[in-house]
Amino acid sequence: MGTIGKRYERHATLKPCSLDRRGLLELAALVQKSYTRAEVERYFRVSTTLGGSRIFADSLDELFTHPDLPPRLHNLSFWMEGWDQTSRFDKTVLLDFSKSSIQLQVEGSDTVWVFDKFADLNRFL
Repeated sequence: MGTIGKRYERHATLKPCSLDRRGLLELAALVQKSYTRAEVERYFRVSTTLGGSRIFADSLDELFTHPDLPPRLHNLSFWMEGWDQTSRFDKTVLLDFSKSSIQLQVEGSDTVWVFDKFADLNRFL
């Protein structure tokens, strides 16, 4: 018989903002904070669209090296997930930037982690 789990969620639609390269690197560091190095190396993803195709990278530095990347991005997504021994995943951060808004979603099995991570990201943005 399976185990019933409980997850906590915080979601928000935020006003759009403009971040330079340094700001994006600070945001990525904030997203990755409290994850293990192994989780960051395995589960952090950043993506954008170029000419009707979505490109993915394991880091912002890697994404910034793409030869066709324009100087300004209007569509950018961050995804970070952490895994636990007892559950499929125990913490997730999703950020989607568009011209009109930022979608922020934080989920996890630890209520304190969810509310703290959400507050930190919301304050930064």
